[in-house]
Formats: sequence, structure tokens, C-alpha cells
Amino acid sequence: MNAQGRRQYLPSPEQEMLLKASLLEGHQALEAWQTWNESVNLDSLDPQSYRMMPLLHRNLSRLGVSFGRNFMKIKGISRLCWYKNSLLIASLKTVLDKMNFLGISPLALKGTALVLGGYYENPGLRPMLDADLLVPKKDWQQSVGILIDSGWQPKEPLPETGCDPDLYFLCGRHSVTFVQKDSHQEIDLHLRVFQELALSGVEDHMISRATHFSG
Repeated sequence: MNAQGRRQYLPSPEQEMLLKASLLEGHQALEAWQTWNESVNLDSLDPQSYRMMPLLHRNLSRLGVSFGRNFMKIKGISRLCWYKNSLLIASLKTVLDKMNFLGISPLALKGTALVLGGYYENPGLRPMLDADLLVPKKDWQQSVGILIDSGWQPKEPLPETGCDPDLYFLCGRHSVTFVQKDSHQEIDLHLRVFQELALSGVEDHMISRATHFSG
């Protein structure tokens, strides 16, 4: 519990109001927008609320809101998220093309799966700090090589060539982050979906049941 007796994983009252403004329709959304907008300071917005700005802008536009306090800032944040996501997706697709050419079928995770799968009407609605890919154990070393050859560098030490990746990931790791030097974009290459889950074969089962998409 936090100081107000509220479980920390639950949204705050201000965040609940923002969710209503971003997701509801009609007068309920407009009332929530007015209440939230009157009290918020965008310059000190918490990270979780900041990531809601594209959805808020989309909903306000649907409701006919095009001016007022904070609106232009929210519009600017929304455009910036679209721009950054578009650049990351373009870089990611270059890597995916190389993997697919060599017969590697990675599984997109988290926001990467939602954006690439077309679950949002435009890629800017789901801000991504990085892209997440899960690869089968047998393709781990080759996938690492593709990323490095494409200009991505690991942020942490990699397992030695020939080392069983399972041994490397038993020490609490589930992925390795790669950074593109010029753009500072990041790709998390996963051998495990969750840090807490290290059961052999779980990831291969998930990959075998994945929905394939192109685009």
C-alpha cells in the first residue's frame, strides 16, 4: 500500500481520470478531460500518464476537441511518439528481414507485437521504449550475430561463443539489450519470456503457436 492506502499497482485517481478521458466516449470522456486537464501539469507528468498522451489526443480529436489548455502540447507529444515509433519499427523490420532470410522466426513481444500486429490504427498510439523479440534457443547465437552485423551493440556482456545460453540465463537474466549506436534505439533479444520463468520448452511452445503476420 502507498501512503493513501492504495495498492501501488492500481492507477491513482488522476490516472483513472486520464484513462476515462482517453478511452470513454461522449460526455463522460469530455467531463473526465476537463477535470484532468484543469489539475495537471504536463511538465511534471508521471511516465505512465505520459505514455497515454497519444490515446488521449486520438480520443479528443474524435470528440471534436481541437484547442484549449495543454491541447497543443498533447498533440506535440503524440506526434513525437509516432515519429519515434516509426523509426524504431523501420529499424526493427530490417533486422526481421535478415532473420527471416536465414530461416529464423522470432516472436514479437509486448508493445512490439501489438504495433506490428496492427492492433492500433497507427503505430504512434502505443509508445515503445524498445522492441522485444523472443528467439528459439537454437537460433540465439545466429540472431546475436545478425544484430551485431547490423550495427547493434549489446549493453551487457554476452555469453561466450559455444556456451549454452541456458547457463547464461539461469543467473536471473531473460534477455539482452542491444543498442544502435547512432539512433540509440534498443532491441531486447529474449531467450526467456519472463525472468521468473525458466522452464525448458515453454518458449518454443509459444513460438509454435504464434500468429504470423507480415507488413
